[in-house]
Amino acid sequence: MSLKAAQPEIRPVYAVVPPRALLLDLAGPLEVLRKANQLQDRIRYVVHPVGASAAIGSSVGLTVAGLAPLPERLPAGAAILLCGQVDSAMT
Repeated sequence: MSLKAAQPEIRPVYAVVPPRALLLDLAGPLEVLRKANQLQDRIRYVVHPVGASAAIGSSVGLTVAGLAPLPERLPAGAAILLCGQVDSAMT
């Protein structure tokens, strides 16, 4: 039995990174999607990291950069990953 498909279904995933984001809330789910893309070809997860600005400070003081702007509309079938945040960042 093969998990390979002729044309994978594309599933966009928008990972919303808020200020003071918990990095595990971002990295953990994205690693699951990365591994899913490696292990099967039926569905291809395409991740779009987005935020209110292009770079956002995390809960531990590291900056998450290269974020796209929040989209006005999501494509059909898109999923949203909303990362957690903390009240104050580690300093």
